[in-house]
Amino acid sequence: MPTCCVPHCKNYYQKGFSLYSLPADLTRRALWITNIGRQEWNSSRKWFICKVHFSDNMWEKPHIDGKRKLKQHAVPTIFDNILTC
Repeated sequence: MPTCCVPHCKNYYQKGFSLYSLPADLTRRALWITNIGRQEWNSSRKWFICKVHFSDNMWEKPHIDGKRKLKQHAVPTIFDNILTC
């Protein structure tokens, strides 16, 4: 079951949270990993981060079906209010 990799965040797909895999671009991936702040990191594992860690300006305009897509330059920056996870 995919879950959010942010420490202390317990969000997962079955709870209705959208999850996003880390970017393939190594520079952006390194920035995400730095921001997430995990002490241990296993590069062979598939890591995901949930939607609550992205600010509103990191999203494209909602599509007609109501779904939102992360902008290409999106970086997770919201970690201080983990209780909402």
